[in-house]
Amino acid sequence: MAEVELRYFNISGRAGGIRLLLDYLKVPFIDTYITDEEWPKLKELQPFRQIPVLILDGKYEIAQTTAIYRYIGTKYNAVAETLEDQAICDSFGEHINDLFFKCRAVFKARSIPLSEEKVTWLDFLLADSTDVIFSMLNDKLPSEVKEQLKPLVKHRDEIFALPGLEKRLQERKELSKNRIYQGNPANYEP
Repeated sequence: MAEVELRYFNISGRAGGIRLLLDYLKVPFIDTYITDEEWPKLKELQPFRQIPVLILDGKYEIAQTTAIYRYIGTKYNAVAETLEDQAICDSFGEHINDLFFKCRAVFKARSIPLSEEKVTWLDFLLADSTDVIFSMLNDKLPSEVKEQLKPLVKHRDEIFALPGLEKRLQERKELSKNRIYQGNPANYEP
């Protein structure tokens, strides 16, 4: 059996699901954690200068999260039964990656220092999006994700606490009880 090593930061992050998949499939692997202090020295040695990386027998280095998932799935028979079903799985995988990177962009954008005195339309868009996501998914989000989203929740709460919004926020609570997906959900999605 090939020696398998997974190299990633000492967090769950993008490798968390890969670790779970390997454990579920009972694939023994070396879980190499990279610390913040080690990363600057190791970065240049990684394919595409990023991790996670799956290393096979010390010589094959597979980079990119989705490629690692696909390799493990194919190697250990955790794939769909037909090529067409696998293509659909691949489509969903790409969609999940799109969503992940868009969310990551929001986190990065929110960390850009803006004037504390001026509230912009972006603040309202971000507060509304955060509120909608939490109203739909709050009970489904893992505590780790909720912890990472705390700055967005704090921002939402600050925007919603601005004067003059009380009536609209009360209306918002009432409207949140309504559901539009009582008919065919496909009518409402892109």
